[in-house]
Amino acid sequence: MLASLFLLLLVPGSWQGKPIRPPSFPGLPTVKDLAEAAGYSATDIEVITEDGYSIWIHRIGNSSGPPVILQHGLLLAADSWIARGPDKDLAFLLLKTGFDVWLTNLRGTVYNQYSLKYSRTDPQFWNFSFHEAGYYDIPAFIDKILKIRKAKKIFYVGHSLGTLVFFVMNSLRPEYNSKIQGAALFSPVAYGSNPDALGANPFLRFSFNNADAIYAEFTSRRIYEFLPRSASSIKSVEEFCSNLSRSQEICLDIIGIFVGEHRTNIDKVIVNICYDVFFLCLFI
Repeated sequence: MLASLFLLLLVPGSWQGKPIRPPSFPGLPTVKDLAEAAGYSATDIEVITEDGYSIWIHRIGNSSGPPVILQHGLLLAADSWIARGPDKDLAFLLLKTGFDVWLTNLRGTVYNQYSLKYSRTDPQFWNFSFHEAGYYDIPAFIDKILKIRKAKKIFYVGHSLGTLVFFVMNSLRPEYNSKIQGAALFSPVAYGSNPDALGANPFLRFSFNNADAIYAEFTSRRIYEFLPRSASSIKSVEEFCSNLSRSQEICLDIIGIFVGEHRTNIDKVIVNICYDVFFLCLFI
């Protein structure tokens, strides 16, 4: 059930071919833009997984310190780790303490633009879940980073889905356990069968309790992407949810309906640069 819903809860894009750089959108800063605004460089590196998925990862700065992966959660992407600035974001704080910071993405996000086997319009492209992300994506990132750094071990920081795929890797590919120096897991996800784990939010309970039906409905309509990034959607969210907009409180009301009322914890100014406003702005 959870695997079915995962297929739809992504941060995708819509490209074909083999691009030479990560995607960018008018009105939305790239990972490089966000890093440079904080005074750091950013290097985009393409990783090809064992099963042929192309995924962009990002090295922030160029530290010679111990490498660390920061793996995002559900409905997010690597840019969620550096959207607030150098004095607030964990990625920048780790850089200041001497770590070599790598921001990674998962298949199905906007930074997974193609597969060697399938077109993004082919249903088989989307035939994966957190299982494949943990079995193929995370090991590919670790191998790539350790090869570049000529290192033997790496630190790992995961949030939500980023913890789940870590558990999958360590369970199904135990040879990678020896490559992990240490791990910090925020909002860890290990068990999904207990309804109490979903909390009192009616939207989450409905979604997970009816995941198979929702998945079947979307796929029957050939809808494989959820909340796709586009120039028009970014502009609409910015106009509706920006701190300069009179409708921001309504926007936050809608967010509250979907994921719970936590607006006192939301930085209302940062909404200006959050495309994935319904989720990104709740967790950064």
